[in-house]
Amino acid sequence: MGTTVNVALSKLIYWYDAPRIQTWPALLAKVDPEIECRTLMDFGRAVTSERMTDQDHLADHDYVRNFPGLEIRSNRLVLRGVGMLKHEEKSYRLSSFAKKLADEYEAQPEEKEWARLLARIVLTREPRTRALIYCLSKPGAVMSFAGNSWFTGGLKKTCIDMGQAGKVYPFSDSKKEGRLTLQDILLNKGWWCLGDWKNSFLLQQYDNCRITGYKKEEISLHRIGQALRAPCEIFHYLGVLKNENNECYLDHEAAIDELGEDLGRDFTWNAPSSGKNKSFKDLLQNSIEKLKNDTGFIVASQLRTELASEGIANPDQAIAELEKDGYLEIEDESFGQGRHGEGLYSDPRKQLIKIRIHGGK
Repeated sequence: MGTTVNVALSKLIYWYDAPRIQTWPALLAKVDPEIECRTLMDFGRAVTSERMTDQDHLADHDYVRNFPGLEIRSNRLVLRGVGMLKHEEKSYRLSSFAKKLADEYEAQPEEKEWARLLARIVLTREPRTRALIYCLSKPGAVMSFAGNSWFTGGLKKTCIDMGQAGKVYPFSDSKKEGRLTLQDILLNKGWWCLGDWKNSFLLQQYDNCRITGYKKEEISLHRIGQALRAPCEIFHYLGVLKNENNECYLDHEAAIDELGEDLGRDFTWNAPSSGKNKSFKDLLQNSIEKLKNDTGFIVASQLRTELASEGIANPDQAIAELEKDGYLEIEDESFGQGRHGEGLYSDPRKQLIKIRIHGGK
């Protein structure tokens, strides 16, 4: 024990038409649950198409590229995908949770249970997806797209503002200007990013890992934004990710409700400890009374952190909605100092604020 192992990641491809989140379960629902194939190419040929782009490449092979799991290939550990297929006795067979996903979709394609199961699969077994949701799980984290709506604009410019934890560019594949990318998360939290794979018999003698690329030492993030849009569409469908215009945030309470308390602990999602009946307005009023100084001002960044600790995924947006509906007003505002952090609504003039809450809901 106490040893580190390299784990190489293969290229990430979920499905090309990202909003079609039923692609994988619909495909699996058509597969003989007892199918047995010698290679992934044989599996792809059996369930998608025999059409070849050339003598070595199946045309629709990418649909199943990330179906295998953790394997030893050329004397090294390679994580090829999420483990829809298990490799046993020189053959590929459907894993138990792949069969369950197929059964859930076939039985109730209009319900959400299959989507919950698919979300759990990718969140427990795909490191890049885990790294993305890790960033979005930070208190008050907001992901902003370069365009004016969900997944628009140059994806490489997409930024997650994690507050005190800094900013990360999750879909960027470059290190220009010292920007943090998912590569940094994968390198710094590699063992955690493996998720359930840590329990694999192939890793039983290790307690740490170093994630590398498949062809090169460096982890490839080429077109990672297009790949990761697919799981984001699942989380959006379930209400775990919510967006307004070009901003997106993770709803911690919805995440726990839809995906389970075990994942809540894994990703440190914070749901209100007092339950759903406590309104945001009450939480805000309590936080103001707790944080205001002798002159009635509160530090906006402290308020943001306090509300995030109560399970409010996007405090600034929640405050903005109350202000828009006339339930509160910013009575006074002022510049603070560097130590006061980011102002309300990212406005430096609102580092110090006075808030008055009116009656209503």
